[in-house]
Amino acid sequence: VVARMAATGGAVTVLSMGGALRDPSALAVAADGTAYVTDGRADSGLGAVFRIPMGGAPARVVGRLRMGHPAGIALSRDERRLLVAGWDVETGPGRLTWVGVDGMGAMSPMALGAPLTSPTGVARARNADIYGIADDTATDMAASSWGAVFTAR
Repeated sequence: VVARMAATGGAVTVLSMGGALRDPSALAVAADGTAYVTDGRADSGLGAVFRIPMGGAPARVVGRLRMGHPAGIALSRDERRLLVAGWDVETGPGRLTWVGVDGMGAMSPMALGAPLTSPTGVARARNADIYGIADDTATDMAASSWGAVFTAR
């Protein structure tokens, strides 16, 4: 189920339930209310990103992405690209992938200069294309603990 509710509370409006969505986990919302949703099991065991316009049905933006749960997603400031957290389908290590909101164009990995192992959460700063990425298994050597937060531009 993907639903909408005002930040102040109130009625819940279901945007999508069932159908193409099997296991929705993260979303990013555009200024016009369009929701972009990750689903880690929508594409024969691989993930996909869906667009759900206000009052519309989910439409696949891109599929065949390997992603964890939750699979992070963030919308660029100009709302033309999505940054999706996941893994390289061929080799396995964690990576971030840019996806055009129209699904067109090649997907390209984004280098962080640090090894991602299991990226999950992605968030964009309010007024800049600066992203925070949570990785639940990356090692923070300074703290001798598992889990780390990275930043990317």
